Amino acid sequence: MPIRFPVHVQPGARAPAVGGMRASSLLVKVREPATEGKANNAVLLAVADAFGVRPRAVRLVHGRGSRRKLVEVTIDDELGAATLARLKASTGG
Repeated sequence: MPIRFPVHVQPGARAPAVGGMRASSLLVKVREPATEGKANNAVLLAVADAFGVRPRAVRLVHGRGSRRKLVEVTIDDELGAATLARLKASTGG
């Protein structure tokens, strides 16, 4: 079951973090700079870790060159309820 949601990326952060909101999007902070796709890769890994899914279950749908991105997480039906609950808690919904 794929779930899509917007994220706002803060590259070059002191510590990686997933949670909170900025501009109606999930805030994702990563240490990596926004060069050569390093921040994009870090965002996908951070989202996967935060929602307890494998990295291959997370993909960037839109916004490769922007701080605002659309991310898709594909979750198994068994893990779906727990992952969806984490997503809602992180986005305040």
